[in-house]
Parts: sequence; structure tokens; C-alpha cells
Amino acid sequence: MIAALIALLFLGGSNPILENIDLYQDRTKTVITDEIRQDKAKAVLKSMEKRVKSQNKIRKDIGDQLGDLLEDQADSDAQLDAIWDTYADETKAYDSDMLDLRFELKQHVQREEWVAIFADPKKKL
Repeated sequence: MIAALIALLFLGGSNPILENIDLYQDRTKTVITDEIRQDKAKAVLKSMEKRVKSQNKIRKDIGDQLGDLLEDQADSDAQLDAIWDTYADETKAYDSDMLDLRFELKQHVQREEWVAIFADPKKKL
């Protein structure tokens, strides 16, 4: 059970925002013609990119802590609980930050622009 949880933590899946952030930034340059809104939208996307990278580092650090704890066979429930609580708190903060950034981005991007920017990454504009 614990091994499965650690695998999930390490292999928690790719992050579509980070995978496609360059594409979204390029599309923003193409789709939003107003320079002021374009600059603000690009700044928010840059903040998203930094936050995703930060979260990935946090996840790796927590995974390392779990791995070390299990490797040492120090099966202390309190230690495991503390690490998982940290992970849950960090995930909640990340989700909240990304939601806030999404709403901030929506302030600078019109509906039609949003659809074009975040269309299927395989689709050419």
C-alpha cells in the first residue's frame, strides 16, 4: 500500500500546464493583439510556470523523505503521517494558487482568446 502511494507521488502524472506552457505563451502572443493585456496574460502564465516548477520540487522532496523513511525501516506512523500531512497541505496550497492565477488570467483574456489559447495542443492555430 505504501509503495503504491510513493509510486503515485513520484509518478503522479505529467502536468499539462507545464507541458504546454511554451505553446500557451506563444499562442497568447498570436491571439491577444492588445499589448497591455498580452503582457499581463504572459506574466500570469509565467507565474503559473514558476508555481508548477515549485510544486514539482516540493513533491520530489516529499517523495525523497518518504523514501528515506521507508528505507531506514523507521515505520513510525507519526513520521509518515507528518509527511503525508505536509504533502496534503502543499497540494491544497498549490491548487489554491493555481486557481487564483487562472482567475487572474481570465481578467486579461477574452472568451474567444481563451478558447484559442487553450485549444487542443495538437491543433495548429
